[in-house]
Amino acid sequence: MAEPITGRQLDLEEEQSKERKKGRGRSVSSVPDREKYLEQTLLLLDFPSVSKKFIRCTASCTVIKISMRYLNNLENYPMASSQGEEAGIHSEAQRKAHQIKLASEKQQDGLDLYPETEATSGNGKKGVVNRPQKKNLLPRIESYKRESQIPPDVKDLTVTVDVDTWTVILPIMGRPVPFHLSTIRNANTTNDFSRAYERGFVYLRINFCFPGRTGQSRKHNAESFEEPNANFMTSVTLRSGEKDRMEFLAWQITELRKDYVQKEQEKKNLVDARKLIEVPNRRPHRLYIVFAQPAIPNLVGVRMPGEVELHQNGVRFCDPRDSSIDILFSNVKHLIYQPSDERGIVLIHLHLKMPILIGKKRFKDVQFYRKVPDARFVEMESQGRKRRRLGDWNCPWSNAHAEFGTEGSKRKKIHTINTRYKLFADKIQNAGREHIDAVDVPFREFSFYGVTHRFPVLCQPTARCLVQLTDTPFMVLTLEDVEIVHFEGVHTNMVNFDMVWVFKDFHRSTLQIRNIGAKSLEYIKNWLDMASIVFYQGSSNLNWENIMENIVQDTHGFFAGGGWSFLSKECDDQDEMNDDDASSTFEMSIQELYMDRSSSDESA
Repeated sequence: MAEPITGRQLDLEEEQSKERKKGRGRSVSSVPDREKYLEQTLLLLDFPSVSKKFIRCTASCTVIKISMRYLNNLENYPMASSQGEEAGIHSEAQRKAHQIKLASEKQQDGLDLYPETEATSGNGKKGVVNRPQKKNLLPRIESYKRESQIPPDVKDLTVTVDVDTWTVILPIMGRPVPFHLSTIRNANTTNDFSRAYERGFVYLRINFCFPGRTGQSRKHNAESFEEPNANFMTSVTLRSGEKDRMEFLAWQITELRKDYVQKEQEKKNLVDARKLIEVPNRRPHRLYIVFAQPAIPNLVGVRMPGEVELHQNGVRFCDPRDSSIDILFSNVKHLIYQPSDERGIVLIHLHLKMPILIGKKRFKDVQFYRKVPDARFVEMESQGRKRRRLGDWNCPWSNAHAEFGTEGSKRKKIHTINTRYKLFADKIQNAGREHIDAVDVPFREFSFYGVTHRFPVLCQPTARCLVQLTDTPFMVLTLEDVEIVHFEGVHTNMVNFDMVWVFKDFHRSTLQIRNIGAKSLEYIKNWLDMASIVFYQGSSNLNWENIMENIVQDTHGFFAGGGWSFLSKECDDQDEMNDDDASSTFEMSIQELYMDRSSSDESA
C-alpha cells in the first residue's frame, strides 16, 4: 500500500514543474546561504523567537529587503555568540549606551531649538523668552474698505443684511455699524407679554462671539483673539412693532450664517486647487472588486464594491453608483500595503497630509481593501490533515485529491490577491514617486496588541511609522514626529504596561497605547532603539496634560533644567527599590533559617 502524499510534497512538485516550464532551474546552493545570512541578521537584531519557517520562506525569495532605517543602527548590536545569556546581556548594555547617547543629543537639540534670549519683564527683571510659537489667530476681516461700498439702505437706520459681503448692518447710536457673520453666534426673536405697555412689540436679539464664553469652540477661545483683554460686545437687542420683519431678519441671518460656515468648511477641505488629471488615450490601470473605508454614503445603506483607477497625478475610487473619491499624490503622506492577515483582509492604506471631504465628514485616512479566504483556516486545515491518515492516493474512493485541491486553490487565491494588491501599490508609488518615497509594509513578526481607543487592536511597526489598520478608528503614527516614548506601569511582576508617545510639537496631545502584554516590552525597546527614538520607563502613571502645559510655558527652562532626564531618574529610583526589596527578602530568609536552627538546638 502506497504512502499518502503530504502537502509539502505537492507544493515541491508543483514548484518544480513550474520552474521546468519556465526553462530556468532553481539555484538550490544559494538558498542555504541566504537562510544563514537572514538568521544571522535576525540574531543581530536580537529577535531570536523568529521561526525557522519564516526564515526558510524569506530566504527562498530571490531578493531580501531589509529597511535601511534599521540597518543604520546595526553597529550598536554585536553578533550573538553561542552562549545566549552572554549575548543578551551584552546587547542590553549596548542598547543602554545607545539610549544615553540619543538622550544627550536630544537634550542638545532642544537647547539649540529653543535658545535663551534676555528680555525685561514688567517688574524690571530679566527673564527668558522662548522661541515664538505660531498662534491660530482669527483672520482680520474688512466688510467694506470704502464708504461707497456700503448699501444705500443704511440711510434709513434699519437692520440691513448684505448677502454679498456676509455682513449685518445694525443701527447703533444713530450710526450704521457693520458686523461680519464670523463674529455673530446666532439670532432669534422673542415676544414680551409681561409688561402691558410693551405688548405688540417684538425683540430681535443677536449674540456675538467673545473670549471667555462657556461652551465655545476652540476657534473662538481667548488665544484666538489678538487682544483678548479688550472690551467685547456680547449681544444686541432691537425692539420693533413689525413682527413679520423681525422674524424674517432672524431667519435670514441664521440661514446666511449656515451658508458662510459651509463655504469656510469647503475652503479648509480644498487641499489642492488642482484636479485629478485623467490618463489620456488609454484605459488607466485598475484594481477591481475593492471596498473603500470610509464608505461613500448612499440612500440604500449597502456597501458595494468598486474599482480603483490610477491616473497621472492621483488615484480615483469609483463605485457602481457613479460616486467617486479622488486622492492626489501630493496629499499622500504614507502609502501602506498590508497582505492578508488572520482576519483575511488585504488592503492598501493612504494616510493623507490634509483631510478630504467624503460625504459630509472630513477624513485623513482612506483604505482600499478586500476580504480573501482566511489564511489561518487554511493553515489549521493543513495541520489537522497531517495528524490523520488520508488513505491511499491511488484509491478511487479516497478524498485526498479533493482535499488537497481545495487547500491548494485557497492558497493560490490568497497569493494571487496579495500579489495583485502589492503590484498595484508599487504602481501608485512609481506614478507618484515625487511625493511618495516608498511603500511601507508592516512587520508581522514584531507586532503587539494594545488598546488605542476602546478595545485591543493589533499594532504593527513599519519602516517609517506605527500603524493599526484593521479596526476603526485607524492609527498611523509617523516616527519622525515623535520626541520620546515613555513606558508606564513597568515593574517586576507586571502583566500589562502602557506606552505614551510624546510628539515634537508640544502643543499636540500625547498618544497612549494601553494594556500591552509584558512579553512585548523587550521587542518594542529593540525596535525603538533601532529607529533612534529615546524611551524611558517608570512604574507610575504621569499626568501628561500638566507636564506638557508646563513645557509649553517655558520650553527653554525645561531643557536647561535637564529636559527629559527626570524620567530616567524615576527609572533609577525604581531599580533601587527593586534591589532593596530583593535584598530585604533575602535577609529575612536568613534570619528565619537562623531562628529555626536555634530552636532546633534548644529542643535537642
